Amino acid sequence: MVGNHIKVTLRQMARNKTFSVVNLLGLTTGMAVCLLFAQFVWFEWSFDRFGKNADRTYRVNLYNTANGVFDNISSDVVSGLAYDIKHDIPGIEAIARVSTKTVAIVANKKLQLEDQENDIVFADPSIIDLLAIDLIRGNKDIALPNQHSIIVSESMSLKYFGTVDVMGKVIQIGFNNGSTELKSYEIRGVFHDIPTNSHQHFSLILAPENTQEWNENWAWSNVYTYLRLSDKTSLADLDDKLAQIVKRHHKDALGDRYLLEPITDIRLHALDGSGRASLVNFFIVLGIVILFLAWFNYINLSIARFFEKLKEVGLRKLIGASRGQLIL
Repeated sequence: MVGNHIKVTLRQMARNKTFSVVNLLGLTTGMAVCLLFAQFVWFEWSFDRFGKNADRTYRVNLYNTANGVFDNISSDVVSGLAYDIKHDIPGIEAIARVSTKTVAIVANKKLQLEDQENDIVFADPSIIDLLAIDLIRGNKDIALPNQHSIIVSESMSLKYFGTVDVMGKVIQIGFNNGSTELKSYEIRGVFHDIPTNSHQHFSLILAPENTQEWNENWAWSNVYTYLRLSDKTSLADLDDKLAQIVKRHHKDALGDRYLLEPITDIRLHALDGSGRASLVNFFIVLGIVILFLAWFNYINLSIARFFEKLKEVGLRKLIGASRGQLIL
């Protein structure tokens, strides 16, 4: 029976080439487009969900006001904030700062390799744990012991050394501060390249040049601050403590407050307005519309051959096909 169905189908397609091409091409194209849209939506939704503690990890945002009137929400905050949170607020399991990316000359003098890199950051060692950075070499607890140490990505390690076995080796970095003097840094860790579905991407991590300045800085916003709450701590528990920090340091900005944003929301629903939820929702709706149009078109064209199909069913019944075989 199955063989007969295949033969009949092939004969019908051969007799109605235009109809068959239009019908099948319309359906398969519509479904293929929907699958591509679904893959895009799933990728966008997956951002920052690969860490085992992602559900308890947050980015700190500043709700800015001017003369008591809302101005904007900024994800860049002062580095001194993390120091105050760590010492004044209980229930914080981990906290870390990472600077905005900077440009520098990176070199391996022994191999005479030199290039400009634009994804270098300064960060607290705990950023490895908070952003679920996967170390290939090194110990995350002692990865950045001083300002002369550095952690590099797998791609940077291969680019400048040709191997990931670079623990203890020296790499030179020169920041463009007028002289571009190259300073030596000891490699204390190598990490897998940060996944594409992460909102943060960098290849070289250095310790802060002056930790005391970072802890005391309340003058300019130059870092992103991340924290992880303990299991028993809720966001409501932190509101009063954060408000006290605002009163202590934001004396000229009435109405300012700090907002905790789940890192799993940053890609789609970022508080600073950079979220892509509207784009993702557009593709979801568009995919559903395309899929239903493809189905509708296929069914309409199939109904157009209804009477021809009736004759086929009649002949099958005549030669002894059962009801189940006809339905199949």
